[in-house]
Amino acid sequence: MEKKTVIRPMKAADIDTVVSIEQAAYRAPWSEILIRDCVTVGLQCWVLEIEQQIMAYGIMAFHQGECHLLNLCVDPKQRRQHYASHLLDFLLHLTCKSEIPSMFLEVRPSNTAAMNLYKKKGFIETGIVEDYYREGVEPEDALVLRVTL
Repeated sequence: MEKKTVIRPMKAADIDTVVSIEQAAYRAPWSEILIRDCVTVGLQCWVLEIEQQIMAYGIMAFHQGECHLLNLCVDPKQRRQHYASHLLDFLLHLTCKSEIPSMFLEVRPSNTAAMNLYKKKGFIETGIVEDYYREGVEPEDALVLRVTL
């Protein structure tokens, strides 16, 4: 029997779990305060859960007719189960439904899994932000990707 996937708005009660996933997934994770602020100020914050367990989350901002995907993250213990793809499809649909013509994001060129997912969904490279990621020994550039909906 297949487990039911639910995508729903992130709530304040989800923040501790989201922060735990964030810390497990990234070298330079977002802070609890930043994630809480995203929910509080009304950004598009969504979680994907299976049997009431959060597996992934996405945060995006709609501003002046644009959509910026700020964070798309899957619990490292739950990767390779297509949760990122499923959640991204939902976020793209939501953006399209909001009559916003495109979505853009920044991604590490070294994040091959994310790069493959975004290319599969039709994102194309539109620019580079030098030294965007500054944690670690050497800064890393970010690729700016955009998809037209």
